[in-house]
Amino acid sequence: MTYLTDDTYWLSRPDALQPLRAMVGGSPERNALAHQLEQQGAVIDKPIDVWGWSAPLVMAYRQSLGLKTAPSATQAMPGTIKVSIDAADYPPVHPATPTPPPASSPVGAESPTPGVYTWTPAAFDGHGKPLFAEGQAYTMPNGMVVTFHIYKAPPFDMQGWLWETAAAKASRLEQEATAVKG
Repeated sequence: MTYLTDDTYWLSRPDALQPLRAMVGGSPERNALAHQLEQQGAVIDKPIDVWGWSAPLVMAYRQSLGLKTAPSATQAMPGTIKVSIDAADYPPVHPATPTPPPASSPVGAESPTPGVYTWTPAAFDGHGKPLFAEGQAYTMPNGMVVTFHIYKAPPFDMQGWLWETAAAKASRLEQEATAVKG
């Protein structure tokens, strides 16, 4: 169980009641606004909403008395406030909208060599094996097509990976051919 906090309590309260939290507890202004809101049908928990007491402490005290519910401030609506210290009993009025994960592109940032791009973890399976074969094409979100290149890096022939555009690939192949002739 996740325990109730003051923030959880206030996030569960309707928008019309939110100004109460910013006012001094027990002030005439807070009392007047709470009374006005209750006249409009809002359920007001007097110790918390009017006097400014801590929601977790008020609810824990009520539970220690064996209460299951508590009346609203004017007691016009008995049993309308559930007594609980479980945060799950206080769902937010405006649930957070989950942020979608960014699109997983296997292509990273462009390297200092024009047309050559780094790889991202999305280019590999969970065991570090590439998900792309040598020369396999991938269309980036901007429409540019790059191909996957697996290479051996000297001096220890360590394997490396990169993405390259057609122009970068042509330049690399030309340099390799020149190196072989030389």
